[in-house]
Amino acid sequence: LHRLIRRQRQMCIRDRGLPASGKDLESKTPGSYQWNLTLERELWKDTKLELAYVANRGHHIPTQFYINQIPVELRTQYAILELDGDGGTDGEFLRPLYELGVGDTNNPIIYSRSADSWYHSFQLYLVKRFSNRFSYQISYTWSQFLSTAGGLGHIGGNTISDNFNVGYDKGHPDFHRPHIFTGNVIYRTPPLSDKNPFVRGVLGDWETAFIYTANSGVPITVGCCTNFTGTQANRPDQVADTKGPKTANQWFNTNAFRPPMVVGRLGLSARGQITSPGINNWDISIMKNFPGLPWFTSEGATLQFRAEFFNAFNWTQFRDVNASYDLDQIEIDEEGNLTNWNMTNNNFGHVTRMREPREIQIALKIIW
Repeated sequence: LHRLIRRQRQMCIRDRGLPASGKDLESKTPGSYQWNLTLERELWKDTKLELAYVANRGHHIPTQFYINQIPVELRTQYAILELDGDGGTDGEFLRPLYELGVGDTNNPIIYSRSADSWYHSFQLYLVKRFSNRFSYQISYTWSQFLSTAGGLGHIGGNTISDNFNVGYDKGHPDFHRPHIFTGNVIYRTPPLSDKNPFVRGVLGDWETAFIYTANSGVPITVGCCTNFTGTQANRPDQVADTKGPKTANQWFNTNAFRPPMVVGRLGLSARGQITSPGINNWDISIMKNFPGLPWFTSEGATLQFRAEFFNAFNWTQFRDVNASYDLDQIEIDEEGNLTNWNMTNNNFGHVTRMREPREIQIALKIIW
């Protein structure tokens, strides 16, 4: 009866037309400080090396947070009531504004500018400009990127997990890649204009290009136990090294996590605990030019045969990994200590998506 009365009171409050969102009137203008130092040196003719330190400091980055979260001092009490096993929402009356029902999304959002970011990187760039029918480029970036917002892009990806502890979300943003390497080579054979037509047609005017990409994966955050705290998000505790066999069925060590042992406490693992699969890819193109086609235009034209291979060696490229630490059969004692639980997600740690397999394109092109 007590729960029914509270539920009816909640419905009556909603009928009064509650606002769905608002704006922090004290939000400051977003800003960014950038600085870099670059050293350039010509190594030999047509070849240049660049070494650079590049940094960025962002502040007042747009964020959003749900204002009807459980206060810190009431979270253990909230979790005990929510996890009592009756399937109800017994702890909702502890929210500062009004209760939320199961699946209720009427939790007012406040748009603010309360996130920060820190970026530092070392960058290397080596280039040989095209000369003597040959060129190449090599670029490498090593970086460390931290922020108190997850996405740093659209505001919807920058939801604050805990209004009372913005620093809880400090970690690598969703698109951080500590290592990025790209190299390419282009080579063109001589036209052999002084050779007979057969030799010139078979061996002359070939173009080849190779592009190799090797990047680290982006961070993945293991989520868990939101009903332990009444916050917008929570994470488990990390109790072991997350390094795993990196197979399709177990990308990381799934035994490295467990729920917080006291309900009401935020998990102690960092955001972005797991690094997703990286990129290790070759793209190759082979082209043959047949110059001098007077029958096409008065100036002549070039017929080009092109064969392009994307993921040329057809290497398996993992992409996304399941990182949802879902629980049921949760048992706690009177003081809120976790005594038993069951992790229900059988796909936890599994690779869920692959990158594209080898793709081959063949074409004829007329250039004039």
